[in-house]
Amino acid sequence: KWSPDGSRIIFNSARSTPDLKVDWGKQFHEIFSMKADGSDIKQITNFKTVCTYPSYSPDGTKIAFRRSVARNSEIFVMNADGTNPINVSNSPAFDGWATWSPDSKKVLFASNRGNSVDIRQLYVVNPDGTNLQKITDGPGSFTTPAWSRDGKRIFAFQHWEGEGFGNLVVFESGTLLK
Repeated sequence: KWSPDGSRIIFNSARSTPDLKVDWGKQFHEIFSMKADGSDIKQITNFKTVCTYPSYSPDGTKIAFRRSVARNSEIFVMNADGTNPINVSNSPAFDGWATWSPDSKKVLFASNRGNSVDIRQLYVVNPDGTNLQKITDGPGSFTTPAWSRDGKRIFAFQHWEGEGFGNLVVFESGTLLK
């Protein structure tokens, strides 16, 4: 994903794994950034685990990403230089697909906490891990959320347990629109 000013791209890669011939689950997927022309590659994390789906906050000061912790998926927020990582989801459930509110004040993500393995609802949390709130309650499961630029709508993929297909849904002021 692009940095807000368009000067850098942030991504995950297994390039720091000593032996890339090992299974995917045993590779280190760390967060890196590079200039838009592919030069100046910098490793941002060094957790020696799976870190994926990074995104810069709209103000460019923070990065949200998914990190595997003890075989569990958590949402972390850190400074753009990789310092001060904070587990903002902190649950034994699967948490993933983090995205930022347009004002950089909230992180939106999907989680199966309190539900079956295949049913995920949407949650928001402050970047410091406070004020966690569940914002959906079905029907079905919601993943891969995205905020509209004006912050008034949330888009998500809705599907049902055991189904391989679903719908794009839009939430506005807490209401499922279609």
